[in-house]
Amino acid sequence: MRVRDCWVMIIAAAFVLSAAAVYAGEKDLPEVKTKVSQVAIFKDGYGFFVRTGESRLEKGWAEFDVVPSAVLGTVWVYTDRSNEAVDLLVRGTKKVERTGKVANMFALLGENIGAEVVLTLPEKMKISGTLVYVSEVTGQVTSRGRSAIRPRNPEPFVVLETEEGSIVIFRFWQIQQIEFQKKPVLDTALDPEERPVLRAKVLTRRDKANLGLAYLESGIRWLPSYLVIVKDDERALISLRATVMNDAEDLEGTRLSMVIGVPHFSAKGELDPIGLRETLADTAEFRQVGRAMMSQAAMPAAAGYADFMREERVLGQPRPPGPSGRPLPPPPGELAGVGMEELYLYHKDDITLLKGERVQISLLSGEVPYKTIYQWDANKGEEVWQCLKLTNTLKAPWTTGLAMTVKEGQPLGQDMLEYTPPAATTTLKVTQAPAIRVSLKETEIARGEPERIGNRTWSLVTIEGELKLENYKKKAVQVEVRKTVSGQVEIPSDIAEITVEPSPDRGLNPLAHLKWEISIGAGETKILTYQCATYVRI
Repeated sequence: MRVRDCWVMIIAAAFVLSAAAVYAGEKDLPEVKTKVSQVAIFKDGYGFFVRTGESRLEKGWAEFDVVPSAVLGTVWVYTDRSNEAVDLLVRGTKKVERTGKVANMFALLGENIGAEVVLTLPEKMKISGTLVYVSEVTGQVTSRGRSAIRPRNPEPFVVLETEEGSIVIFRFWQIQQIEFQKKPVLDTALDPEERPVLRAKVLTRRDKANLGLAYLESGIRWLPSYLVIVKDDERALISLRATVMNDAEDLEGTRLSMVIGVPHFSAKGELDPIGLRETLADTAEFRQVGRAMMSQAAMPAAAGYADFMREERVLGQPRPPGPSGRPLPPPPGELAGVGMEELYLYHKDDITLLKGERVQISLLSGEVPYKTIYQWDANKGEEVWQCLKLTNTLKAPWTTGLAMTVKEGQPLGQDMLEYTPPAATTTLKVTQAPAIRVSLKETEIARGEPERIGNRTWSLVTIEGELKLENYKKKAVQVEVRKTVSGQVEIPSDIAEITVEPSPDRGLNPLAHLKWEISIGAGETKILTYQCATYVRI
């Protein structure tokens, strides 16, 4: 094919696409009246919204009734049929006529030309007739073909035709009262508002389509909270509820899916250009994304996206004839009822929650086994905590959230319950246990000769530590004790576990994390000892 012929074809294709875009911009297209059918809500303040609706098509075109403020790269429009595709998505604007109530008496008269009125003038003089004219017409045409009146000089006037056919002209400021013989018109035309719109071009032979609009948007989040009711010495009832805070958009009869997990969205905080309300070149997102896309680091990702789009055309369902183009990926699948990759979703159907409202939703409840233990972290002082060691025997994971513990109707305490998958155990702090007294004493028992290491002088010091626990309760208790020491650990007593890691500052002394799990009888005292050799700079 000759170069000239190639250019002719390219120019022709450009005209075809231009015509399509112009058509979309100039026509009043059928509107897709959508509703939010489902939202996947994340705890970090974002939600994945799915809107659906049916619409007629005008030569394949339809117009959505919303333009979302979505996160960059998360806006997808789709149809519910595999042999159809959304070929183009145009973000444009249109002028929308608006009406409001009249703001003053002058505007009221202007909206009621032709009305029968009785005007009260100074000295209680009354005159009746038909409103013929009000001065200072600005030329704004209302929905009824009349002009919205705005006085602009100190001498506006009113023209009235009396029942006798006389024409009376008087200054507007002379009017003290207006009496209408029939209900007056109170609405007036406002300046048209320019609103953003989304126009979609569907490749289909049908004259209607079921369309979906999916996007990630900020403004909605959920907070988990637990109630743990101690039933007896072995069982507890745990209940999870979600507090949903909706500051995004109105939801009516919507399925809410509370997501457990940490999804990764690298473009959080950046708005998609398809939904921007301002000039693209003036936005920080445009400048940031532009720099990233032009950098060498972004080129492999761009190449991968091109490969993906080619695979979509080759492997996708056959499309009906139409303008060539790359269809958007298929609609997102129905949200899973339980696990979905590394995420888990709690579903609640038919929820109505308007923007600005909050709701609490019960998600799960069930009895689980537990053990009462006590914890002492000797690194943090002499506080001993009563804890519940809970085992998750339910089918769903427990997400991280505040948990309040109650026994016999009385609150015992509140603390953070950590993420716990099914079959795993977790420890929940309940309250401090003053009946178990503890103390820590460390003594230097040996010191080596100074030695030169590198360009500094060090001495190896041996420390003996003593952890003392006294149980003043009337029953035996299980206690977990933790202590972190710096140096080489020697001769720990009754040790259950030692974990060693390198020094965080690359020094001579490693860190050793010691953990004991011991039983102390009623009224008994237990002493735990350890020794560690640590280098001290001199």
